[in-house]
Amino acid sequence: MDNQQQPMPGLPPPGPDDSLVECALKVLNCPDPWRKADYTYATARMWREGMIKCVRPTPWQHLQAPDRPARSDEKAPRRGKGGTLASRQALLHSAVHIENWAVDLSWDVVARFGLRPEEYDMPREFFDDFVKVAEDECRHFTALAKRLEVRLPGVNSTLDLSLGQPERD
Repeated sequence: MDNQQQPMPGLPPPGPDDSLVECALKVLNCPDPWRKADYTYATARMWREGMIKCVRPTPWQHLQAPDRPARSDEKAPRRGKGGTLASRQALLHSAVHIENWAVDLSWDVVARFGLRPEEYDMPREFFDDFVKVAEDECRHFTALAKRLEVRLPGVNSTLDLSLGQPERD
C-alpha cells in the first residue's frame, strides 16, 4: 500500500503473537483510515495463513471493545444527487466514508462476539467470514479513496471534509 505510515505511539501493529480479537481491537482503536487499512490487510493475511492461532487470548477478560471506533472524522460529508461534478464528487467522498465505517463494523463484530464466548460460542468459521468481510470492505475503501484522490488531487479523501456542500440538483 502506498500510504505506509509508522505505527502510532502506544498502538503497535497487529502481529502473529496477537489473537484475532486483539488485532480487531487494534484496528478499532486506530483513528487513521490508511493505517486502519494496513492493519486490516495484515490481520486478514495472518489469519488466513494461520499465523494468528486463536480467536481470543488467555486471559481475555481485561479486553473490551470500544463504545465507538477511533475515527479521524466524526461524520461523513453531505452527499449530493449526482447531477453536477461537485455533487458526484461528494457522492464518491461519502462512499469512501461508508466503506471505512464498514471496515470498523466488521472488526466490531469480531471483537464483540470474540469477547463473549460464554454467551455466543461462535465457531471459527464465523470469524473467518467476518475477517473476509473486513478485508473486502477495506478493498472497497482503498479503491474508492484512490479514485477520489485521482478526481480531486491534493484532497485527503478520508479526512478532508472541506469539499463544501454539494450543489442541489
